[in-house]
Amino acid sequence: MSGIDRQDQMLLYYSSERKTIRWPKKMFIHAIGMMLFNAQHLFKKYSRQKMPLFEFRMNVIKNLVPPITNDIPLKIQGHTLVKRDLGGKKQISRKRCQSCSKNGKRTQTIYECQLCPGTPGYYLECSDIIHK
Repeated sequence: MSGIDRQDQMLLYYSSERKTIRWPKKMFIHAIGMMLFNAQHLFKKYSRQKMPLFEFRMNVIKNLVPPITNDIPLKIQGHTLVKRDLGGKKQISRKRCQSCSKNGKRTQTIYECQLCPGTPGYYLECSDIIHK
């Protein structure tokens, strides 16, 4: 099997292309896939380390994407399902969104901020506004 056939085979294993996107985006995504394959080939050739294509791609993604900070709200800790006494129905624990309640809206959310004192509840969009 020649190099191009091998490359096409390896690119099909981890295809990032979708049917619904237009052809310029498909070409761009395909070109990035080919660049990653070629980079992995050069890495194996010159570093003498064997690393599968999937692991190489994941390492590239981890190094390019910034680390997640802890200032985003997380789901409410502890017990998320609380049993009611009446009828034995289960209800999800929720908190009032602090940002919306200041604006006069009564909204409830399943997310809370771990960094703020008292772990107040926030919607994801409201948390971005508050923590900037």
